[in-house]
Amino acid sequence: MEKVIIRFNGRFWIEKEYWDKIGRIGRMSDKIYLEPEEVLYVLDKEWGIVKMDDKTLDKEEFLEEFKDKIDYKKYLVFREIRDLGYYADIFEEKVIVHERGNRNKPFYLVYP
Repeated sequence: MEKVIIRFNGRFWIEKEYWDKIGRIGRMSDKIYLEPEEVLYVLDKEWGIVKMDDKTLDKEEFLEEFKDKIDYKKYLVFREIRDLGYYADIFEEKVIVHERGNRNKPFYLVYP
């Protein structure tokens, strides 16, 4: 399977057409914007790679580069919710959980 290229220029983003390939993770605007914890989840699942300037970062390099920006509690909560089959969004310090199979119906807020 082709890996999605996640680009970084102050924020992590991908083109809209790749949203389904990464499990509908991220905030949709003119592009799909991702939080560092969401990028780590995509790298864990081997759905994508990170391009920063002229470098390509794998998971280990990503962790080394962004270790200060990743909230590991938030990541672990996000990963657990996603692995249970729910859609989730990371927004500031909280994780928003959506109904199973319906990304537009939030029903729970988690503060890791």
